[in-house]
Amino acid sequence: MSSAFQNPKKEKTFSQKVWTAGFILALIVALFLIFTASIHVFILILVGALIACYFRGLARFIESKTRWSSKLSLILSFVSTILFLSGLFYLAGSTASSQYAELQEKFPEILEKSEKFLEETEIGKKFTVYAEDFQQSSNLESSISKFFKTTFGGIGDIFVILIVGIYFTISPKVYRDGIIRLVPPKNRKRSKEIIDKISKGLTKWLLGKFFSMSLIFVLTAIALAIVGLPFWLILSLIAGLLVFVPNFGPIISAIPAILVALSVSGSMAITVIIIYLVIQLTEGSIITPNVQNRLVNIPPALIILAQIFAVILIGVWGLVFATPIIYILRTLVQELYIKPMEKKAEESFL
Repeated sequence: MSSAFQNPKKEKTFSQKVWTAGFILALIVALFLIFTASIHVFILILVGALIACYFRGLARFIESKTRWSSKLSLILSFVSTILFLSGLFYLAGSTASSQYAELQEKFPEILEKSEKFLEETEIGKKFTVYAEDFQQSSNLESSISKFFKTTFGGIGDIFVILIVGIYFTISPKVYRDGIIRLVPPKNRKRSKEIIDKISKGLTKWLLGKFFSMSLIFVLTAIALAIVGLPFWLILSLIAGLLVFVPNFGPIISAIPAILVALSVSGSMAITVIIIYLVIQLTEGSIITPNVQNRLVNIPPALIILAQIFAVILIGVWGLVFATPIIYILRTLVQELYIKPMEKKAEESFL
């Protein structure tokens, strides 16, 4: 009678449990070391995957509206993107490049004027410490060049990103199926569903980001042009691009605009600060909740924590790509751990 209620599975001994726990811990440490050692490659693959998500997402949108074939829609996504970028460069490229060159040339002078103005106030004296550190970090062009080269290794890695993105875009099924084949046959269907969910989520996230970036660029350009701030176009472009970096991007984008405004006058600086505050509050309270959070909802606190850890592990680009990284990890945890655990809990109550 008592044997009927005995657990048919033989329980592990204490030593076996210790060895199992040790093996799991060693595996986690090994995976972490491999991840940190190959993080550079991981970033390249992630950026290539994001490029593929963009073109594939745009192709699906064209296909849904026109009922054309997937191949034709994909070709149109490439062509329309190239035409849009070419037209944008034709209309504003010369102005932006000339403003950038002039800003680079006059940036030391702008910092000097801003520093003199700030030294007249107590708060300004504290701010000049940052300005001096920024000035000592060489000129604007070399700083930006170093920013890209230290992570992507210059033109070579950009070329790799483009090639990876193109191949991922043209034949994503080949690479997806290759990953799925690494999974045991009984779990391959579920693996395909998870990969497709991550792909669709990243596409929606990119859609929301591009919408926010475009809107912030337009609003900032109009506002700065109206008040007559020098270098308004390149500063607006910086503001739009840095929307891609959540939480910290808008703050960073406001710094050069405020410095330029300080070199003009104190009233101009106050006006620019108000403009940036209004636009960023609008983006944070209206655009993000009503557009991006409806597409991919990630808790803001989770993004900030992810950015902090990503910066420690990856560097500056961890700040940039923390959101897609945390989205991928969050989806994997939900699909591979939380949902199976909740399903087992529900079955145990039945």
